[in-house]
Parts: sequence; C-alpha cells; structure tokens
Amino acid sequence: MHFLIDEFMHVVHLSFMNCSQKMCGPRLLGQYLSETDARQEDFAPRVGLSQSAISRLMTGRTKVSLELAFEIEKITKGAVPAKSWVGSPDRDVSGAALAERGGDTSEATA
Repeated sequence: MHFLIDEFMHVVHLSFMNCSQKMCGPRLLGQYLSETDARQEDFAPRVGLSQSAISRLMTGRTKVSLELAFEIEKITKGAVPAKSWVGSPDRDVSGAALAERGGDTSEATA
C-alpha cells in the first residue's frame, strides 16, 4: 500500500510540473469553480480544507492525497476526476483499481 501512495505522490508532483495538459487537476478545478460560480472559500469546507489550502492546491504548492483526489471527484460529481491529479491521463487511480492491487482508498493519504 505504501508503494502505491509513494508512486501516486511522485506522479502527482510531476503532474504539477507539467500542468499544461487539458486534464490537469488544478486547471479542471478552476474551470469547475468558474462554471459553477463557486468561490474557493465556498468550495473549501465541502472538501474539508481552508480557502488558502485550496489556493495552494490550485497553484501546485500543495500535494494531493488519494483521499482528497477522490473527495474532489465526488463533490464535483466527476467534473474533476481523481485521475486528473496524476501525470498520465490514461492512468487508472480509481478506487476499484487500487482495491485490486490490495489498496484501501479509505486509508490512502499523502
């Protein structure tokens, strides 16, 4: 399990360095907030964060845990998929895929 988390976090870190792709988590979250007329301070409590934490997340200064990635996907009803926080858009980071590999997404944090 720790290997999966370490691998995920390494890829997340790399994804922030190359966030020019269309499916980038911070970009999609910004688009979601804009399209729903939501402010960072309105969205933050829904995922258990402060407004400043959302700001850091959107600028790549904060790493995203698996738990947070899945929570954002749930709150945005899929508009910001968990896989958008990793470098490869075809990489499967779904809860089912992690469970198949022996992971428990309920405990997966960075």
